[in-house]
Order: sequence, then C-alpha cells, then structure tokens
Amino acid sequence: MRYFFLWAVAISALCSSCETADESFSKNNNIPQEVFTTQQRKVNYYNVYKSVIDSFTYNEQLSHYNNLLQFQDHVNSLVPNSTVTEAIDFTQLNALENADEQFIDQLSYSTETKMAITAILNGTFNADMLTFISNTHEYDLINTLYAIYSNGNGNGDDDDDHWKDRRIIAFAYGFQYNITQAVLYAGAIDLMKYA
Repeated sequence: MRYFFLWAVAISALCSSCETADESFSKNNNIPQEVFTTQQRKVNYYNVYKSVIDSFTYNEQLSHYNNLLQFQDHVNSLVPNSTVTEAIDFTQLNALENADEQFIDQLSYSTETKMAITAILNGTFNADMLTFISNTHEYDLINTLYAIYSNGNGNGDDDDDHWKDRRIIAFAYGFQYNITQAVLYAGAIDLMKYA
C-alpha cells in the first residue's frame, strides 16, 4: 500500500509540473490567450460569411422565395446555432431591403458602434474609431463589417453600392442575436442581385 501511495504522489507531482500545449504556445509567442482567441474570432466571422455566400448556388429555375428558403437551409447547415434552426423573417427582410443609415439607430449597440457603422457606410471609417469600442462583441462586429465593406463584391456601380450598404446593415442587424442570423440576413440581401 505504501508503494502505491508513493507512486501516486510521484505521478501527481510529475503531471502538475507539465505545461499544456496551449499554455506553451501562448507563452512562447508572448500573446495572451484571450487576445489570441479574439483575433481568431475577428478573422473567422468574415471568413464564415464569405464561405457561406461563395458556396451557395442560386437556382434560376426556382422562384426567388424558394431560393431564399434553400439559402436558409444552407446557412443553418454551415453555421449551426446550437440546436436552434434560424428562419428568415420575411417582414424583417423587407425592412432590411429598404434600410438606410437611419435604420442603424434602431440597433441595440452602443453609440460608438453605431457611429462606426455609419462611418463604414460613408467610407469615412478609420481604425482609431475602434479604440472607443470596449465591448468585444461590438468590436468584432465592426472589424467584420469593415472587411465586408472593403472586400465585398462591390465594383463601384451605384446599384452594387446600394446592396453593399444594405448587406452591412443586415449583417449588423443579425449580429445583435448571433452569427447565424447575421450571415442569414446579409446573405439574403446579397441574393437580391438575382431577383
């Protein structure tokens, strides 16, 4: 029994002195784990949005409404929100299709975040505006919206700029709730180019 106890103590001491791979990675790069995770999340929201949009094929044989229903299933299969299936609220989608900068005031974000969204839409956004946003969810939103604005499908014509602005507003609207709704509504607005 004494040997069993000594082995248990020796193994416990050995295990408690080891570092995990995650701790080692964070220490070796002098990046706090929280910052590293936040940086990954910022990049991923745009990548998730872009990959969902790029992987959906609009079927011109179907009505626009049926394509939206297929897109809804597509989003829910690629961007799961636990066990909840997100559905498009077509009344809300209609409001987003006609949204302008004034719609931003209705969103549940801080004043600083609303100002940053407006600046993105106006093309006057600069990185200094991020210093006033302390909420990490809103900070991630602004980084994602700026990526959508900068890397969007815009080619400079007025009609595309019209839908680009609404995509940004729709993403911001959905992001109040979760990433699935953000991708769902912004993607639905993106599909308007086929309607």
